[in-house]
Amino acid sequence: MAQGHHEVCPEGLLAAADQWISDDDLQQFHAEGYMVLRNVLPADITRDAVRDIAAFVGANLSDSTTWYSGAPQLDGIVPLHHAQSLWDIRQSPNLYRIFTEFFRTPKLIVDINRCIFRPPVNPAFPSLSCGSIHWDTDPRAPGPGSLQAVVLLTDVGRDAGGFQCIPEIYQGLDAWLKQYALHDDFDFFNPGLNHRKTTQVEAKRGTSFCGPPSFPTARRSMCQTARESRRSFRWGLPPMTRASASR
Repeated sequence: MAQGHHEVCPEGLLAAADQWISDDDLQQFHAEGYMVLRNVLPADITRDAVRDIAAFVGANLSDSTTWYSGAPQLDGIVPLHHAQSLWDIRQSPNLYRIFTEFFRTPKLIVDINRCIFRPPVNPAFPSLSCGSIHWDTDPRAPGPGSLQAVVLLTDVGRDAGGFQCIPEIYQGLDAWLKQYALHDDFDFFNPGLNHRKTTQVEAKRGTSFCGPPSFPTARRSMCQTARESRRSFRWGLPPMTRASASR
């Protein structure tokens, strides 16, 4: 994940014509807690990642009966970390540029994160692809802000799973935490928000959803219209601290 270490970029690094993050994107980020950046990754990179993930989990993408062999306790998380296709995503110049613009520094380091293979909900496998609304980090924790990106490796229609979030809680986070999260046993990964209506975004493969990990989100498949296997890749690029830069 990207930690909130801000520096001023060298002059000319963020030429307006080359920027990925527009003023409207930033406005959405600050107002709703996320932004949607489309066409970040080319088709060949996402296609290679889908191929490697499917091979790792033993799924034949043309045979849906092979999509449900994953361990239920992982809920679609794939322990595949060093395939070249995943490094191609982590080192994508476009993704690097996005984080460079956001933090206004080119001093970034790669953070190893994970990929997800989550097929459509199937009544025969009730423990798979359920997902839940959760925080990835404790929203009560002090310290600088962070940023993470979820990259779609396949197209996702509205109400077909994929990235979901609750901007209303982000907008009133302090009040929500004061009411529900003051007790010591508050579980930010299972905060009991699955009954809330979520915001879902229709998007093509190669799209990146960017937001802070202290933002209630889910990546889950839905029963009603899901027809394809959903694959995504979570990506973070933390800025290099002065200490790590000197090593």
